[in-house]
Amino acid sequence: MALWKFWSRPRPAESTTTSPKQKPPALNSKFKSFLSSKQRSPTTNSSSGTEAGAISGSNMTVARKHTVSGGKPCVVMPLYIYPLPGKDSWKPLYDAIAAYPQVDFLIVVNPNSGPGEEPLPSRDYMREVPKLNAFPNVTTVGYIAITWTRKSLEDVKKEIDQYAGWEKKALDDYETEGLYVEGIYLDETPNHVSDNAKSYLKELTDYIKGLEGLRGEKLVIHNPGTPPEGPLSSFGSPDLVCVSEEPHPRYINPEVQVRLETYSLPHDKTLFQVSGVPLGAVEAMTKRILARPAKGKQQGAGERTARYIFVTDLDKDFYESFGESWGRFVKAVAAVVDEEEKANKKGKKK
Repeated sequence: MALWKFWSRPRPAESTTTSPKQKPPALNSKFKSFLSSKQRSPTTNSSSGTEAGAISGSNMTVARKHTVSGGKPCVVMPLYIYPLPGKDSWKPLYDAIAAYPQVDFLIVVNPNSGPGEEPLPSRDYMREVPKLNAFPNVTTVGYIAITWTRKSLEDVKKEIDQYAGWEKKALDDYETEGLYVEGIYLDETPNHVSDNAKSYLKELTDYIKGLEGLRGEKLVIHNPGTPPEGPLSSFGSPDLVCVSEEPHPRYINPEVQVRLETYSLPHDKTLFQVSGVPLGAVEAMTKRILARPAKGKQQGAGERTARYIFVTDLDKDFYESFGESWGRFVKAVAAVVDEEEKANKKGKKK
């Protein structure tokens, strides 16, 4: 039974690179009925039978290791999969996180095309998100679509407040620890410079960075899906930006590659999300995207690379399942992390 409803739609005329973009799901009536029939209950520490269950995540406080500047390659997972009880829906993710502790994972949590209407997510999210947060190599962020600044600031801030309120309310109402996020993933951000966009996005950045309830670095992530055509200071100075959310055939189009080079951002602030990659090319593409600019060479001088990455062979529903390429993709990221670590150790010995 399909609980998520997906669709593709082009970006509005505001963007110069109109390409189909798969959007997060809106809940259909069956799923809304399913959720309303669930009664929230305290999250327990019992094992769920997954890798994460063994670490009893709900009552663990773990020091985060993730940092924005100067860090190692990072797997990004837009996690728009509902964690159905007893279905091990997130098991491939837990297994990868446990298998590659040297790899950072940035996970976009999206209960209902945002935090949902209630102060807390469903009990299934209350059970699973603390397990993610218990891993020291995981950073969770909450999804919010701002509709290219057309959504009112009041409404966006309300959604941010919901994410920020999870931890305290879950602890007060259910004695459940670990239900929090460490930043906000703002989808549908503009890529053109304007006074309105600058003011709107700066206000959101300041709000997120100053808000109690969000953990860690309180990351601000933008997803225009295409490179912003100006300095990041004109877009509220986000911590990182998804400059390419494209299907593989369009990603390799010379027009897209020229734009990525012309409007490139620093390696450590850049995120690529590429779908529909041929299965046999997933590992090579992952390594190529993660390659750091050559020494003495500025990003943009023939270099189109990123620190943050999501690559999949799936050409549809790519945020609601892991696909055959998931293991290959994470293994490729781990290989780059290991190579960089060896190079760093070798450099220190000299």
